[in-house]
Amino acid sequence: MSSSERMSCICGICFFSGASSNGTGGMTWALDMLDKRRNRDGSTARASFYMNTMNGEQGDGESATLVKRAWRMALEKGHEIGNHTGSHMPVTTENLPALMDELKSINDQCRSHGIPCPISFAYPGNAFTVEALPILRKSGIRFARRGAQPEYDYASGKGVAYEPGLDDPLLIPTTGEARPEWDLGRFRAAVRLGQGGRIAML
Repeated sequence: MSSSERMSCICGICFFSGASSNGTGGMTWALDMLDKRRNRDGSTARASFYMNTMNGEQGDGESATLVKRAWRMALEKGHEIGNHTGSHMPVTTENLPALMDELKSINDQCRSHGIPCPISFAYPGNAFTVEALPILRKSGIRFARRGAQPEYDYASGKGVAYEPGLDDPLLIPTTGEARPEWDLGRFRAAVRLGQGGRIAML
C-alpha cells in the first residue's frame, strides 16, 4: 500500500471482550501496539475496546483487580470502552427480554470503577435483530457495530465499509474480521474500503 493510499483510508479499530477472553496479556499487547502507531496528524492511534466483564471470572481466570486495571489503563490512554453485554449474550429476538439487564451489567461495573458508561456497543457473535434498536437507544447507546452479515457469510471474514449518513449508526457493518488464515493482503483489502467518505471497521 503506497503512502498516499494509506493517508486516504479511514479506519475504525475494535477489540472485543479484551481481558475477559484473552487475558490481560493480550490487552496489554494491543495497548502497546497502538501506542506505537500514529494517525495522519501525528496523534496516537485510538481504538474501541468492547467489555463483557470486569470481574475476572472468565477466560484465564485472572484476578478481578488485574482485569479492572487493564480496562482502566485503556481508558487512561484515551481509548473508548464499549458495551459487549455482561455475558456475551447473542442479541436475538428470543433474548430481547434480557438485553437491558445485560447492558446495565456493564454500565454498573463501569460506574463502580470510575469509567464512563459506554455509548457504543458491539453485537456478541455478530448476532443482531433490528428489534433491539429501541432497547439500545434507551440504554444510551449511540453507535453499535454488527457483523458483515447478511452481505457476506461469517466464515469469510469479508465485509463492507460503514457509510455515515446512509447506514444506521446502530447497525454499523464490519468491514473485515480477522480469521486464522488472514494475511496482510486481506487486511489491506479491507482497509482500502475506507475511502470516499466510507470508514473501514476492523
